[in-house]
Amino acid sequence: MIDVHTLAEENKTQSVTKLAKKYGVNHQKIQRLLKNAGYLVRLTNDKRTKKQGTLPDGLVLIAEYQNLSLSQLAKKYGVTASAVRYKLVRTGQYKPRGYGERTNV
Repeated sequence: MIDVHTLAEENKTQSVTKLAKKYGVNHQKIQRLLKNAGYLVRLTNDKRTKKQGTLPDGLVLIAEYQNLSLSQLAKKYGVTASAVRYKLVRTGQYKPRGYGERTNV
């Protein structure tokens, strides 16, 4: 089994493609492992420097989402807003703001 935290550290300096070759797996498996763990993924041609962060457990994230927006949580943990949204959706309790029950007035 590949350790996700080790992968994330190596992904700071190596592309997903190189990591896939190193571990003898498909690059999509590496991407999926990192994304499911809440890490940003560095692709082959990605020359930008990104913050590499980790997200807390989904329940902790839901509790914080009550007071902070997706972008604020992303900034706090050093990940993208998409990664935060993805993690919240995976918990099964994510409901976008503004999508409440309709009321007939």
